[in-house]
Amino acid sequence: MSYEETAETARVISVREAAPTDAVTIADFNSAIARETEDKSLDPAVVGPGVAALLEDASKGRYWVAESGRAIVGQLM
Repeated sequence: MSYEETAETARVISVREAAPTDAVTIADFNSAIARETEDKSLDPAVVGPGVAALLEDASKGRYWVAESGRAIVGQLM
């Protein structure tokens, strides 16, 4: 079965615990948030491994992502 996004499904937002496969998106979002709110550029060589380490070890923290359709549209740590 193929997935087709409709106007109705596009409005649905679901929340789930982030997975290691979400690391790149979360790191990109973290960098965008820092640029927008603090006018700071984060070093991708630091942000990426930091996000990956957290996703691999829940004792460091947990990320949750919000999805609309199949796209991540928000995050929370």
